Amino acid sequence: MDTNTAAAVVELPYKSVWRHKRKPLTLVVNVVWRDRGEIQVLTDDREHLKWLSIKGFTRDYEPTGQFETSDGHTVDSLDDA
Repeated sequence: MDTNTAAAVVELPYKSVWRHKRKPLTLVVNVVWRDRGEIQVLTDDREHLKWLSIKGFTRDYEPTGQFETSDGHTVDSLDDA
């Protein structure tokens, strides 16, 4: 990965859990590509990756305030991780 690409990608140590505003779905944010305006998420089953536009994602989803650790545990605060 070159320097320009590395600067555009934000990999998160703890995955933020987001809930769909109108459906019983949750997603976990995996990677954010700021320059491309895309976000990679793990779907509700946490097994499939999906690319969404940042604009559409923030329109349809809202943060739950919870985070998932790398081993799949959900915590209410990063202090609990």
